[in-house]
Amino acid sequence: MFAVMLIASCEQSPIEEQSMLNQPEEFWATFEGADESDTRTYLDDQARMRWTADDRLTIFKKTTYNREFTFTGKTGANAGGFKQVSVDDDFWFGYDVDYNYAIYPHSAANEFDETDCFFTTTMPAEQTYVENSFGLGANTMVAVSESGQLIFKNVGSYLRVMLWGENQTVKKITLSSIAGEALAGEAKIFATLADAPTCTMVGTTSSIVLNCTDAVEVNTTEDAPVAFWIVLPPVVLAEGYKVIVENADGKTQEYAVNKEKTFKRNVYNTLKRELNVEVAAAELESKQILYTTTDENIISPSTQGFYENIVSNTYENGQGIILFDAPVTEIREQAFANCFTLATIKIPSSVTKIGSRVFSATFDNLSHFEGKFASEDGRCLIIDGVVKAFAPADLTSYTVPSGVTTIGAYAFNSSTEYLKQVVLPAGIVSIEERAFNNCKVLESISLPEGLKTIGMNAFFECRALTSLELPTTLESIGSHAFGYCVSLTNLVLPESVKEIGVGTFVENLKMESITIPSQITTIPTSMFSGCVALKSVSLHENVTEIGATAFSTCKSLEEIVIPRAVTSIARHAFSECKALTKIYCKPTTPPANADSILHGGSEDAQIYVPMESVDAYKTAEYWIDYADIIVGYDFNE
Repeated sequence: MFAVMLIASCEQSPIEEQSMLNQPEEFWATFEGADESDTRTYLDDQARMRWTADDRLTIFKKTTYNREFTFTGKTGANAGGFKQVSVDDDFWFGYDVDYNYAIYPHSAANEFDETDCFFTTTMPAEQTYVENSFGLGANTMVAVSESGQLIFKNVGSYLRVMLWGENQTVKKITLSSIAGEALAGEAKIFATLADAPTCTMVGTTSSIVLNCTDAVEVNTTEDAPVAFWIVLPPVVLAEGYKVIVENADGKTQEYAVNKEKTFKRNVYNTLKRELNVEVAAAELESKQILYTTTDENIISPSTQGFYENIVSNTYENGQGIILFDAPVTEIREQAFANCFTLATIKIPSSVTKIGSRVFSATFDNLSHFEGKFASEDGRCLIIDGVVKAFAPADLTSYTVPSGVTTIGAYAFNSSTEYLKQVVLPAGIVSIEERAFNNCKVLESISLPEGLKTIGMNAFFECRALTSLELPTTLESIGSHAFGYCVSLTNLVLPESVKEIGVGTFVENLKMESITIPSQITTIPTSMFSGCVALKSVSLHENVTEIGATAFSTCKSLEEIVIPRAVTSIARHAFSECKALTKIYCKPTTPPANADSILHGGSEDAQIYVPMESVDAYKTAEYWIDYADIIVGYDFNE
């Protein structure tokens, strides 16, 4: 039981009562049994009661009014001044009482009955864990004084829950009365100058929750348990009480005291128990990647593919389990590259990010994804609308699920064995780099309206792709996006296209004609290099540059018109164009950088330039090499 002591250690004399008009008033406050008590606004390391700089009181002063006061001393003191928060004349309504009455903690809802001398306040149903202490504001106290010296007395009783256990955490503790007696809510507290305060519950809340802002890890041994303090009113619990402990994963353990229990004022009670909440299934799941293989042997993922460390990798009873030392949050690039026997894999729910090429060269046997991000049919992984990986196995056609907005980098990369047809849903806006790279048997794919971007190498080496309709919303095509699509025939570039990367159509062996949209000003390097069937090219008048080897080895190209705005034709732009006999070059000023632009071309080639520019072309750098085949032409006819 807490000892009741007079405060002999305080040498400071009480502050004399002063007029409250136009100046703050100050009281001196300490605790009943301040040097030895387990009670507090909080406990210090020797279990003594101390004030903190955040402490505030409500004071109902004799013959005047009620007001908020704040502690003016330093945190850690067992006594100190409390100064009125503000000064005004609004509260001069006059309590007709003989003493100064105070209650901790302050609340605007605190009331005082001057006839029967009781406080009306709230005993808290929500309390916050503080190490080795009550939470601030949880321990209700009252004081009655004839002068400015306040000695606070505890109102409530206390339950100290002492816990220990191996690898155990505490996030929340709930104390409940089994028979439903009130433990929190509105309370009437009667206080006198000489006697201990009494408390009568008006509210009916039968439980108190102690919340831990951060999960608290308890000690492992019984001789060093962690204390969790709960303040409750003095009460008789006819059928006892129960305590439910919840850990960081939401798992709970219950302890019950199934007998009548009396909680007395100013007395603390101890419940000491071992905590053994089962490790939550969610925590274990987050630390494991489950898989199966075609040969029932373990696979060997890259240790660089994870931020967490692999603790074990086993294969038993038809199930592979990779166990990590912490929840897996990211599967990094190429984590399962070259795991050729991988058949199925389950992604833990803790994963929030998956890198590119995670399953590079793995798809020969991979047939099914499970867990977080897996599509409903288990054929692909989707993160925030982005297809990150695809598991084709023997699938010949696939319809990407609705809701997908992006085909991620390397998503279908090297799906070479069976996949012939892909249908993309409405809403797709981007196909990222190498998304369908090396899908060698892919014959058709629908590109929906709304698609804006096709990334670098997106369809590189899709050798069976025969036709493709580009949507009118397309704005950008990345480098080598359709490179080595050797079966792709004529393609229409929509007017919406603003940007085309280098080598976009390199080695498209069956493309016969192409028209360049008006927003394209540069024909990039090697854009049509190796397009041996290309016979017709229409360059828009807005084109200003033609890159190196842009049309090299276009062996079927017979003529080309160079727009008037072109200022640069780079090296080997038309080299090895064996059938190219007519080059109509409209610029009046010879384009720069024209080094070997017709290298290895037709012996019958003729370069037609503006009549007024013939001499300029024949003497210009690089063009001088073709002086014998440069002739004048009237482009105004």
